[in-house]
Amino acid sequence: MLHMSETGAYTQEMLEPFSERLANLKEIMKRDSADGKHPEPIVRLMSKKLEGVGMSPYTPTISYTDRVERQYNDLQASLSVLSVELVPLHQKIVALRKELSVMSAEPKINKAEFRNILEELRKIDQCVHRLAQMVLS
Repeated sequence: MLHMSETGAYTQEMLEPFSERLANLKEIMKRDSADGKHPEPIVRLMSKKLEGVGMSPYTPTISYTDRVERQYNDLQASLSVLSVELVPLHQKIVALRKELSVMSAEPKINKAEFRNILEELRKIDQCVHRLAQMVLS
């Protein structure tokens, strides 16, 4: 998830598995605790790890799941500023970026694929210009 944050190349669909996994972990802990499957000290330790120890700004220790949850919330917030009309455009740009990343790892670039991506980017650019003109008019 850190990679998504650093590159800015992600969509709502890419974030959903992280949200689901965090919810599953919390549910497993709650259910196992209620069923008495683990000794109380283990349940407390795992709960602290899951919920995030060190929420105080004076304590630098934050659990892994808390960091993931914070990153998820930050990524979610950055997507929330996209208008509904721009979501398909954003998804297309992210998909093209992924294709370019894959292509850059290959020893020899497929020129036809590269041209197709460039053409798609040009279409997106034209669409954005039309939208900007409509907004400014």
